[in-house]
Amino acid sequence: MLIKTSRNDYEFNKTYDITGKTRSNMGWQNQSWQFVADSLSTDIKFYSNHPVNTAGWGMTLDNVSVNAVPEPLTILGAGSAIGFGVSFKRKLANRKNKTKTNS
Repeated sequence: MLIKTSRNDYEFNKTYDITGKTRSNMGWQNQSWQFVADSLSTDIKFYSNHPVNTAGWGMTLDNVSVNAVPEPLTILGAGSAIGFGVSFKRKLANRKNKTKTNS
């Protein structure tokens, strides 16, 4: 099986032996891999370069998931924004308290 991203710069090759496998015992295996997306939207393409056997089973995909991992600068920016927001809220609350005290 070959797996490629939209730019075709990443390739994952996996071999699969169908010897002794049946529809009820397909020999499922857990696999995972990582790659860096080349844009905000990246296509992931799965295709098999193995011939289909006459019995009709072979390499199969199930339970595919994609997880986005934020880059460090994004995390730093979000943390800074939260810190600025908290600081601004405290200053605003202090001003309101001073205004009430002076009234």
